[in-house]
Amino acid sequence: MTALRRLLDTGHVWVKLSGADRIAITPPDLTDAAALAHLLFRTAPERAVSGSDFPHPNTHGYVADDGDLVDLLTTIAPSPADRTHLLVDNPTRCFDFGPGPLQSSALACSRL
Repeated sequence: MTALRRLLDTGHVWVKLSGADRIAITPPDLTDAAALAHLLFRTAPERAVSGSDFPHPNTHGYVADDGDLVDLLTTIAPSPADRTHLLVDNPTRCFDFGPGPLQSSALACSRL
């Protein structure tokens, strides 16, 4: 974890926040995984993106409900502005989407 945070501190590394169901110590409780994702988001809020990992390949045993994973977004990125960065602005920059329909998703993020 320390090494990843040091990499994020360089300003040249992005992080995808996903897989809470795979790193949780006692699933289906995902509290610890959400706390880790929140810490990483706070370390580099301008270089974090989110992903669902749907359809959850490489999962053995417990498979999280997608709704539960979406619910974690309010813990990972607490404010509507944080969620807009995580789900709209950052992916647009990271993947060079450019302006377009994705920008209208900011309104949807503010309603989460």
